[in-house]
Amino acid sequence: AFTPVPYYKVLAFFIVKDKNGCTAQDGMTIFISKDDGVYVPNVFSPNSDGDNEFLSVFAKQNINLIRNFIIYDRWGEQMFSRQDFPPNQVYLGWDGRFRGKSAPRAVYVYSLTYERVDGQQETVYGDFTLMK
Repeated sequence: AFTPVPYYKVLAFFIVKDKNGCTAQDGMTIFISKDDGVYVPNVFSPNSDGDNEFLSVFAKQNINLIRNFIIYDRWGEQMFSRQDFPPNQVYLGWDGRFRGKSAPRAVYVYSLTYERVDGQQETVYGDFTLMK
C-alpha cells in the first residue's frame, strides 16, 4: 500500500570558482523526507488463528499519541474509529468486526492523525487488505 510521506523539496544551485578565475556551475533538487516512522500493515487476517488479529498503528519513540485512526470501506462507510491512544498497542487496533459481525474480505482505507513528541501533528492516508 502506498502511504504518502510528507517531504520538503529543496533546490540547490552551486557556482564554483578556481584560483585562475574559471567557473563551473550545477544544480540539484533534494527531497528531505519527514517520515516519522509510523507504520500501519497493509494486510491483516482476523481469523482467530492468533496471528495478525488486529490492524494496529506502530510507531517509533518520537510519536507521542495517535490522535485518530479511522477506517472506511470502499463505499465510505466508517467501519472503525479510535481517538487519543498510544501507538504500539496491538489490542487497541481494529479487530475486523463491524456491527458485531466479521467484516468481509476487501480493501479498506484509513485516515491516521498522529502527534509527535514536539506537539506537531501529521495526517496520513493509506489502504490495507482484510484477509480471512
